[in-house]
Amino acid sequence: KPEELLGCPVPDVVGGEVYANVQPYIARALAGEPVNFETRMPYGEEQLRYIRTSYVPDVQDGQTVGFYALISDVTEQVGARRQVEQREREAQALAGKLAAANADLVLANEQLKRTNTDLDNFVYTASHDLKAPILNVEGLLKALERQLGADLRGKETVRELYGMLYGSVNRFKATIGDLTEVARIGKESSEDVASLAVDAVLNEVRQDLAPQIAEAGATLEVSLDCPPLHFSRKNLKSILYNLLGNAVKYRSPDRPPRVRIACREEGAYQVLTVADNGLGMDMRQEHKIFALFKRLHAHVEGTGIGLYIVKRMIENAGGRIEVESQVGVGTTFRVYFRRGTLAD
Repeated sequence: KPEELLGCPVPDVVGGEVYANVQPYIARALAGEPVNFETRMPYGEEQLRYIRTSYVPDVQDGQTVGFYALISDVTEQVGARRQVEQREREAQALAGKLAAANADLVLANEQLKRTNTDLDNFVYTASHDLKAPILNVEGLLKALERQLGADLRGKETVRELYGMLYGSVNRFKATIGDLTEVARIGKESSEDVASLAVDAVLNEVRQDLAPQIAEAGATLEVSLDCPPLHFSRKNLKSILYNLLGNAVKYRSPDRPPRVRIACREEGAYQVLTVADNGLGMDMRQEHKIFALFKRLHAHVEGTGIGLYIVKRMIENAGGRIEVESQVGVGTTFRVYFRRGTLAD
């Protein structure tokens, strides 16, 4: 009971250990100094509480004759504060780890950029330097052919050999051209970026592909009621040329080819869709669709570089390309242009 504590020595009330801890504060209070502090207070053998104590000196006639002690149990507040402090320490440690990881990513990204630049420069230089030798080979073949007599040139074996030699030269020239195109994408940035009407660029592509479209008997369904794109004209034309050309090239022999070209706005993107009812692709080989020099339909002539170029063009501009396909049904490509690339 409180009245039982009156007149008891302080060490008997609070215990010798606690008294030893608070004795310096008591001395300061008896010297006339207001004191505020927090300390631990054992209750029983296992329970520990935290208290906030204020000593207010009792000054009479200029002399400190004692002090008033105001005590509050702040165990819950101390526990909550320590949890906050612990979380702050954990957050700081995590922030340090994230900063270190980010620094590593920045360094790796810079190294990757340098590697890509070196690779683009190598491809560009190699493709340029290989043009002269292959042209020399082609010239030597023609010179040798002129030196052959009419009898030799007329032999079937000679004609077959020359056909294979010229075919190899032409394929090599095409590969060099493809490598040059890959290197061009890596070296170009925004030289010919302009505000483009997609339907106007598509009309140019349709004219370029008119013979193939007519030969295939393909029907085009176009719905391009969309804002202009702020994009590279050369690259947009290449994207449309590859996607439309593939839709015609890889048509099904079982039905007339039909190609649907449309656009819509979706979130942060303007989406260009090219869908066909052609041969379709096995999506289990999706990793090959945009890979360099990979082809899923070997019976049709091609180099396996077109979709790689398309993907790199759109990703260099901050967009992406997706594909859905089913064998025997058709293929749909969706090209996502960032809305930040739309003309105001």
